[in-house]
Amino acid sequence: MQLVPFIFSKLFDAKRIVAPISFGPFAYKWQEKFAANLLKDFDVVTVREDISFKILEKYQIHNLILSSDHALLLKRNFHTKQLNTHKRFTLGFTIRNWGSSEEQQKIEDVIVNSIETVSKSMALQIQPIVQVDAPQYGDEDEKVTRRIVQGLIERGIKVLPIIINHSLSKALKTYASIDLLIGMRMHSNILAAIQGIPFIGIAYEHKTRGIARLLNHEKYVIDDHQVNHKILSSLILTVKNRYKEIVVLMTQALLGIQEKELKRWQMILAR
Repeated sequence: MQLVPFIFSKLFDAKRIVAPISFGPFAYKWQEKFAANLLKDFDVVTVREDISFKILEKYQIHNLILSSDHALLLKRNFHTKQLNTHKRFTLGFTIRNWGSSEEQQKIEDVIVNSIETVSKSMALQIQPIVQVDAPQYGDEDEKVTRRIVQGLIERGIKVLPIIINHSLSKALKTYASIDLLIGMRMHSNILAAIQGIPFIGIAYEHKTRGIARLLNHEKYVIDDHQVNHKILSSLILTVKNRYKEIVVLMTQALLGIQEKELKRWQMILAR
């Protein structure tokens, strides 16, 4: 069903452009081949990270371009974050329901245990954030968030009221208010980066790692099946200790992406 608009577009003599998106992963190899072959005669095919680019490159797609997620082109509204040593470090998180019930329980336990460990060595407060909540489509982020909050409260961790992002402007304001994000929702990581806020990504698909790589931030991404208490708590402390350096590197990469992509798309759309 997702490919129907692509097929329908071939009935008309018009320019066909695929805006930056990830390609795959697919459940079956035949699906990957079918989708790739459908894109072969499009005028421009862009992907948002290099992992998808390498997959499509094998199929000799005409006019294939490695671009960036267009959310990264949003107007910058950040200031260089200066940690205030006299206040609590605010750690936000966005977690989704993914995988089997056992895998999901493991991720939620790792979040709670890691935060408890870190809280013993630094003044910490937790900001739960719901980036997406659509129970009718199986995305029950609020329910997941409340389970984690309950676990944290039982450990005596200071937890702020849950924020549900109902709009882009609210989301940007939310991420600007924290110091670090643990993000399982890829676009929560992107919106945090735009605000100059570092993130630790939990990657359930390759898009999260690929986009973090563009931001010089790949070392702060953990694959969902490899996430554990030791790795996550260590990364939180590493970001805290190297905060200014990490923000500068990420911000420089973001500014470079924005300059390059704005010029690229002005040229593509002017053809």
